[in-house]
This record gives sequence, structure tokens and C-alpha cells, in this order.
Amino acid sequence: MPSELIFRKSGKEIKQAIMKKVGELQQRLDKRNHDLDQFLDDRKRVRSFLVRSSVAQWSEHYRGVAPLHGKGDISSEEIEENLQLFRRIYQIEQEIYRLTLVKNHLNDEQALTTSWAMDLRPEALQPCRPRSQDRALSLSPQAKERP
Repeated sequence: MPSELIFRKSGKEIKQAIMKKVGELQQRLDKRNHDLDQFLDDRKRVRSFLVRSSVAQWSEHYRGVAPLHGKGDISSEEIEENLQLFRRIYQIEQEIYRLTLVKNHLNDEQALTTSWAMDLRPEALQPCRPRSQDRALSLSPQAKERP
């Protein structure tokens, strides 16, 4: 039986933690959106990115033909950097949407338990048992719970 710390939190406390986390995520997203805007302002780089991304990067090597790119074309490294930027923006936005969904569906007075990791996925939050059903938490696997 693994040891696990369980915390009792109210919906209001969880909402406050979510709002803080969403604020931090929004700051990170704003920085990445700024980088994206700079990329989008350079029409030549955007065009080069779209054209080069439309074909498999290494397919020419399998046929023995080396790809030729113009002097102003975007490099393979820049393509990878931009793809990573796009993926990270998507991940941050998904996390913000997920946390907002949890926040919008919690009642302030609702009592919930959460583990040490503060897992805020909707399926991870469990309603609390009434205090009369509480059992003492043990930090050692050998100790037995008392009624």
C-alpha cells in the first residue's frame, strides 16, 4: 500500500490556485505569442516556412537528390524551432482551457480531496467524505487505519 498525502480543499481554494496557475500560463503564452507575431510579420520567412513544410524534409535524400534552397529561405533549424513554438502554444492553451473548465464547474463550498501533486484534472478531484467517515491517514505502509 503506497503512502500518499491527501489534502482537503474547498472549491474556493482550488479556484484560487487555478487562477494563479492560469495567470502564470498566460504570461508564458503572451511571450510565445509575441515570438509568433514577430515570425508572422516576416512574410518571406512565413512563405518559405509554409513551402518547405509542405514536403517531407528528408524525402529527397532517399532518392539521392539534394534539395536546393534559396539564400533567403528559412533553415531547417528555424523550421524546427517554429514547429516547437507552435506545439508549445497549443499545449499552454489546452492547459488554460482545461483549468478554466475545472474552475467554472466547481462550487465554492464544495469540499474536495487532492493528492500531493495537486492533480487538477476533472477526473482526479474527488468529493470529500463526511467527517464522520474520516479515517486517520498513515504515513507508513505497515500502520493500520483506525475507524
